[in-house]
Amino acid sequence: MTPLIPCLAHHRAQLLQCTIVIHRLRFNFMRSNYNVRPLRHPCH
Repeated sequence: MTPLIPCLAHHRAQLLQCTIVIHRLRFNFMRSNYNVRPLRHPCH
């Protein structure tokens, strides 16, 4: 049998890194969009 725990830990670390990168990209995208044209709500 292959050791499953280190594989899962490595996969979880890789997944966490991927989600961190995605969140950072999304945050930068939202910030740049907000800087280009601010959102206007109809109630304001």
